[in-house]
Amino acid sequence: MAHHSSDSTSTSKPPRRYLQWPLPLAAIWLLAPVVGILIRLSLEPVGPHDYWWHLAMGKLIAATGGIPTENLFLYTLEADAAFFDQPWLGQWAMYALYEAFGHAGPIVLRNALAATAWAGIVGAALMRCRDPRVVGGLALLTAVVSGPVFGVRTQMFAFVPYVLLVGVLFAVATERLRRPWLLVLVPLTALWANLHGTFMLVPVLAGLTGGSLVVEHWIEERTFDPVQIGWWGGTVLAVSLAAMLNPLGPHIFVYVWELTFVSQVSETVTEWQPPSIDTPMGVVVLLTLTASLVVLALRRKKVRLFEAVLFAATAYLAVSAVRQMFWWGAVMLMVVPRHLSALLSLDPWWEDRTSQAQGVAHAVAAAVLVAAAVASQPGLWLHDVGSELRAGVARRTPPAQGLLKVDSPTRLVSQLAERGYPGTIFHDQASGGYLGFALGIGPTDARTNQVAFVDQRMELIPEAVWDEYFQLSRAQQGWREVVERYGIRTMLLSPREQWRLVQVLQGDPAWTLVGVDEAHLLFMRSDQTDHLTQWR
Repeated sequence: MAHHSSDSTSTSKPPRRYLQWPLPLAAIWLLAPVVGILIRLSLEPVGPHDYWWHLAMGKLIAATGGIPTENLFLYTLEADAAFFDQPWLGQWAMYALYEAFGHAGPIVLRNALAATAWAGIVGAALMRCRDPRVVGGLALLTAVVSGPVFGVRTQMFAFVPYVLLVGVLFAVATERLRRPWLLVLVPLTALWANLHGTFMLVPVLAGLTGGSLVVEHWIEERTFDPVQIGWWGGTVLAVSLAAMLNPLGPHIFVYVWELTFVSQVSETVTEWQPPSIDTPMGVVVLLTLTASLVVLALRRKKVRLFEAVLFAATAYLAVSAVRQMFWWGAVMLMVVPRHLSALLSLDPWWEDRTSQAQGVAHAVAAAVLVAAAVASQPGLWLHDVGSELRAGVARRTPPAQGLLKVDSPTRLVSQLAERGYPGTIFHDQASGGYLGFALGIGPTDARTNQVAFVDQRMELIPEAVWDEYFQLSRAQQGWREVVERYGIRTMLLSPREQWRLVQVLQGDPAWTLVGVDEAHLLFMRSDQTDHLTQWR
């Protein structure tokens, strides 16, 4: 492992600026991944799973001024069953934006955070590899495979802090920044620990970076540098203590560990599963990872130990779960481009003269990209066009037309709130958070009601309740007994996910179909005459 104090590539003259006249093609290479991810996210309607649950908790936090510590919404558990709401600050922020701007508020914030994160990581990568063709091309490829990670949920608050984390670690490790810059990670961790559980990446990646540098120094000098050990060891300790500045204190580490490695969420939720090679995204991930390993193997004598360790650690996260793709993608952009650029031996991009005509063409292309990114935001024409093209995925009727996926039964739930319903509601899991948001919190006194069978809290719901959920959804033997035990008299069902139960109810005179939404059917018990009259 060769030690380098700088990542700069030696050149005969300093490179031209990326933004100067005539505008070089380099500007397009660097703009494309940022604009690409922004347009992709803007044209994708928001799914119901985490979105509604976070809004429900944000609504409760705003109404009560406190952080929930109990179940509250599930009638399948005791109302006071202990529950820890770790991303409370992100939930409150999402709800505040929703209150002020409707669904467009959280969506635009997600888009802005994603664009900022990608601009930041592209800029940091350029500090290590000056070639915008390599950096921009790899960034565009990475944006394609990591796009699904950027949902409208509290995880969106982690991407900019992560880019800052990676940027600081690489800059200090390569001596572009002095070690005191590591102190920036302390307040960053304190904030992050109240936004999303991925704050654990700070002590882990800082520890891996510092440990790699200590080992690297020992290999080269056969001595340990106590100052180096003190700075990196102190940083890991300081950020670990900073993470305890949350409502759960030091137990937050146990919570994250259990959620990640113990809870059944890692076994049952698709985005917690490894990327499958049966999907186009999985194939692209496999090819990109393989190509990156080949590049690093060919350049092994020039690869720093900390680069290899961070690449391996985050690659492990990426192949373990789809939702962790960006963590690896950002590190890959910091590690691979400079080695790939050296292997390709490309002519320096700044040696190609840009004519006035080319500069105009590049400027027009850049303006079109920026205009498309702006026009793709909610309420603007490109977003409306995209919603029409996404017919069958995005809602085509109010409320939330074009913004949410059809999986959010907004019309039926609004009617449930207005007209009432008998008994308790059985529903598809995706609607659990929405029922908590719309029906579980009183409009004036913030009193909560147990309205959902299951919701998004995989770590809270015991396996026995999940067994009953699937027993009902599949109309398996004994499902009627489950209905009677919980007093279920209303069913809000997804034909796609609960088709067997829908078939049974349609042929059962004991149940009556009272409402239809774009992707949901609403049934009520036929003996509930007062409610049936109200709905008819």
